[in-house]
Amino acid sequence: MRSRMGLVQIQDRLSNKDSLGGTSFNLDNMQEVVYGNRSYVAELVLDDVLADCRANANLPLTGGATIDATNACNILSNWDRRNNLDSKGAHVFRELWRNVDFNETTDTIFSVKFDVKDPVNTPRGLITNDDTRTALGDSIKFFRDKNIALGASLSDLQYIVDTGKNDERIAMHGGFGREGVFNVAETRGTRANDGANYVINFGPTYMQTITFDSSGPVAEAFLGYSQASDTTRPFHRNQSRRYSDKKWIRLPLSASDVSDQAIGDKMQLKE
Repeated sequence: MRSRMGLVQIQDRLSNKDSLGGTSFNLDNMQEVVYGNRSYVAELVLDDVLADCRANANLPLTGGATIDATNACNILSNWDRRNNLDSKGAHVFRELWRNVDFNETTDTIFSVKFDVKDPVNTPRGLITNDDTRTALGDSIKFFRDKNIALGASLSDLQYIVDTGKNDERIAMHGGFGREGVFNVAETRGTRANDGANYVINFGPTYMQTITFDSSGPVAEAFLGYSQASDTTRPFHRNQSRRYSDKKWIRLPLSASDVSDQAIGDKMQLKE
């Protein structure tokens, strides 16, 4: 799903379906595409989920009980289907899809099966049944049991911790590859920890975008996990905050820019 999202984003850029202007890439719209945080699975199946929920909002739960999904479905219908910091309801869909027994070649989830001749657009067509309805019901109950608002913003739930600043939380955008989010930011090793929050420990690493002008290369980048593991250093979570704010760093490539931005004493190496 993540690979398909990447290809769909390219197609949307070349046709301007993404409404970013023009039909090519430049540094700015490349960054918008990479950190647009679209959920391809949501784009693929959420309309079907919502249509079923509107028809019958009384959803089954694992174990035999039921739950009223009216509020959750209203929240999901207003969700922007992205994993940005201000996206409301992304966590409900995440747990819904986590509850669906899916992999790329599963034959029981989609009506249109995987076709090797059409790998970008298949599989598709969600089969709505008791399993998918239970998946949403269990997702709602999961957050209700932990007193997590179904309409919470992703920034409230997904973050890293700066232990050097009294465990300050730094909100992290991005999502799980299984959800079809190109910009992967995941919690590995646990389902959802710290009271159903997502403490990110996998995904954002070194990101770089680059183009060329008449003078040569123009590059912007950052390290999602920052530069220093030492919690007492000023660089411990500096670029994580830049990632959170989507504020790219222009890299110094000319001798004068490198000199202007140098930190500390110059060291000259000789053989």
